[in-house]
Amino acid sequence: MKPLSIAKTLPPVDPFFMQSCPLCGMNQRMMIRGNFIDPHDGKWSRFPDIGYSFCNCRDIFFTKWENLTERDVTWNNCQYPLEMLKKAYNDTFEPFTISMLDPYFIVWDSPHEMFHWQCRKIYILWDMDSWVNECKKVGFEVVSAVRDTDVQTKTPQHFHVTVRKP
Repeated sequence: MKPLSIAKTLPPVDPFFMQSCPLCGMNQRMMIRGNFIDPHDGKWSRFPDIGYSFCNCRDIFFTKWENLTERDVTWNNCQYPLEMLKKAYNDTFEPFTISMLDPYFIVWDSPHEMFHWQCRKIYILWDMDSWVNECKKVGFEVVSAVRDTDVQTKTPQHFHVTVRKP
């Protein structure tokens, strides 16, 4: 008797639409197209060929590093966020807060409406719980971890993790 399986195989995808996870190196298919503001009419549009993949290794959404054209150093667009976190641990003595865009706010009925999918300036979107675990692995004590659900604040749809050295 053959074992039953409810798993389905996804159809093949062009290698161009596969992206390598920046943390574990596993190839993942692009699943969300990136958004941009059209310079001609000022409206949001979607890229036909660049976007975000998801990896279970740390519950992150990511795009290819080459897609970024705006590279201000923030936690969401740092090429090596875990190294940046380790450096912060070694260089910091006072408690500080890390704020990042939060994929918790994705509305899966219309995921492109979330403004986080800006693959020209946002490299990685971390899950808050996964980020908290990374902070603890480095050695930080997590003082608080909260999601900003108030749309009237300066950081709507972000999470804020306050850490300190024990």
